[in-house]
Amino acid sequence: MKVVVLEEVALSGELRLVSRAKLKDAFGRIGDRPELGKPLKRELAGCRRIHLGGGDHRLVYRETTMGGEDVVEVIAIGLRKDDQVYLTAAKRI
Repeated sequence: MKVVVLEEVALSGELRLVSRAKLKDAFGRIGDRPELGKPLKRELAGCRRIHLGGGDHRLVYRETTMGGEDVVEVIAIGLRKDDQVYLTAAKRI
C-alpha cells in the first residue's frame, strides 16, 4: 500500500527527528502490513502507532482512501514523552 505523509508532518520538521534509514524501514513496514502497528484508542481510534528504531520516537498513522486509492497516511512523528506525539496527532485528525 502506498504511504503518504501529511503536509503538516513535512512542514513541521518531524521527518528530521529520525534517520532516513529508520523512516524508510518504517514506511516499508506499514506500507506492506498496515495492521502491524498497535491500535490506538479514544480520540485516536482508527489510528495505529509503531516505534521508530527502538528509541522514544513514535509514528502515528491510519489507513484511508485518497483519490479512490487505499493509502497509509502518516499523521505524526514525535516523542512518546508526555504523550507529545499523540497530542499532535489528535490535533491533526
